[in-house]
Amino acid sequence: MIERELGDLADETGLRIKISGCPNSCGQHHIAGIGLYGGARKFYDEQAPTYQLMLGATLAPGRVRFGKPMARVPAKQVPDAVKALLGLYRDERKPKETFDAFVDRTEPERLRSVLAPWTELPPSSEAPGKYLDWGADEKFKLETGTGECAA
Repeated sequence: MIERELGDLADETGLRIKISGCPNSCGQHHIAGIGLYGGARKFYDEQAPTYQLMLGATLAPGRVRFGKPMARVPAKQVPDAVKALLGLYRDERKPKETFDAFVDRTEPERLRSVLAPWTELPPSSEAPGKYLDWGADEKFKLETGTGECAA
């Protein structure tokens, strides 16, 4: 969906999107322009898979910093949330402005307001598929295994 609708950003230099279902740093979500790591949240007393969306990481010399948490987004809504952010960037960036510079210039409240429509879920009776994890057909259940990665 993103490639189809925002293909003009596909070759954007320095725009890094990193995602991992795990909160550990292996997926390098903390050093991406848009970083996402997995978790869970209850909506209407039912667990749903979510991703913490982080913005603003940069690896530029002299300006290295980790991304900051901006919103917890239900897993099935992540593509739309990322699409909304990239659409905002495409529409409001200055000529030749990188994504990192755009995020630096844009107030965090503005970025959060663009993400807000994607942070909530209706009750599962209205949208049961949104309470399933990607590729799953059974009800989501947060489980932790043994070891650091629990893989």
